[in-house]
Amino acid sequence: MKVLILGGTGVISRYLVKKYNNENHDVTVLNRGNRKDLSCNNGIDKILNVNNEEQLFQAVKGDFYDLVIDFTTFESEIMKMKLHILQSRCTHYVFISSVAAYARDPLCKFYTEDMPIGNHEWSYGKKKAACENTIHEMFEGIENCSYTIIRPCVTYSEMFVPYSPIDSYNMPGYLIHCIISGEEIVGVNDGEDQMQVLHAEDFSNILYTLLNKKESFNNIFNITGDEYVSSKQILVKLTDILGAYAKVCCLPQQYFEKQEGIEPLLEGGWHSTYSNKKVKSVIGSYHLKRNILDCLQEAVDYFVEHQPYIGWSVAVEKQIKKILDRAKRDGNVKESIISAKIITKERWKLLYNTMSEKSKTIKCEAEKHRINERCLEKWMALSIRGVQISSYFIQKNILNICLYGYGMFGKFLVQLLENTVINIQCVIDKNQNLQLEDMQCCVSAAGLENEYIIVSVMSDYENIVKELESMGCKHIILLETILDQLLNDLSPKGR
Repeated sequence: MKVLILGGTGVISRYLVKKYNNENHDVTVLNRGNRKDLSCNNGIDKILNVNNEEQLFQAVKGDFYDLVIDFTTFESEIMKMKLHILQSRCTHYVFISSVAAYARDPLCKFYTEDMPIGNHEWSYGKKKAACENTIHEMFEGIENCSYTIIRPCVTYSEMFVPYSPIDSYNMPGYLIHCIISGEEIVGVNDGEDQMQVLHAEDFSNILYTLLNKKESFNNIFNITGDEYVSSKQILVKLTDILGAYAKVCCLPQQYFEKQEGIEPLLEGGWHSTYSNKKVKSVIGSYHLKRNILDCLQEAVDYFVEHQPYIGWSVAVEKQIKKILDRAKRDGNVKESIISAKIITKERWKLLYNTMSEKSKTIKCEAEKHRINERCLEKWMALSIRGVQISSYFIQKNILNICLYGYGMFGKFLVQLLENTVINIQCVIDKNQNLQLEDMQCCVSAAGLENEYIIVSVMSDYENIVKELESMGCKHIILLETILDQLLNDLSPKGR
């Protein structure tokens, strides 16, 4: 069979190209060249703008295809142009749409193919719905060419780890980057909302089987998985793989609704369920090979090799910060740290070093980066040996402390001292809007002259100590000093 694929390097399309090639079909791939690192390895025949009428026409003129599969159309006018060129040059046209095309119904948790389309909440879904309507219009009365509309749900691979609530499709290293660089990860609700997921390889196998059935002609199918996973489960698994921990700030869903400048995935229906009974009635039951939690190591390996994360646009990053700051002011942020079972220095350092120099420069100053790396290595060394940081305070008979700084290390320390005999009386932080359950917060150490103050801020600690001493504080202990003491106790000389 002669097959034309428009795309070829995306999350799904690169697996579909491989599938058709492995089945010995005559495959032609037209690609926009956006992923040059992958284009040369995936049988790309021509790199061109497939959404340009003249370029597409020149690429296919004189050819006829049994099957055209289109991953690259997102506008109804582009759809009209492509069909004018391709309808007379193929027997079967397949459009990859999305479940985001469905009209959103807050009361509906189970979408079937016969339900109305027209997502007015998410521009991506709205555009895909418009493309579907164009297909119905242009295939009316056509007999020598059939169509199939495919609606994928959350389809993942090593190139893309699904995460809600904000679209990170074009930033496959987003979660991995945040974990290994210690940046906050924004979540929705409690992170437990389920996503219906399917690996791109399984998707491609299902689609390949379906398109060989006559029931696929002039029809619409959801191709969705039988597997469900939450954002929290993904983060737990990733932290174990990376040997690190994730800093998570979960906000109520309403903070993401109808926000200008960002595309919240909850508006695309990532937490809804989509029926796959129709496709199963044609091809039989699924025989899925892949499981998302078992495949996350591949995503880490891909990130190490390709380093694809470059960050949000400036506008999106500002909007996310604005949303997070508003939720913090309202006291509606649930902060947590998801930690690996074992924090492993070698794995963490290898991955940290894969971050591009540009990303490092943007995200932190060189000196702060060096100090944080040094302290994390010490903390990891203690974790590997099973040493609890609470043992330092117990040995010194310090059972009540005050914590200075509620950044990365401060939050980690709070978590590690939970359910121990050590009581954190208050947290001192410059953030005037900081509010914590069961802990007093203050912006200065006034009135705490006789308390033990643990400084968790690793950089600029000299100025912090001077500030505390000027306020008459007598018992100031640097967190790094505690780490050094515990490590010294482990050495033969320390014993």
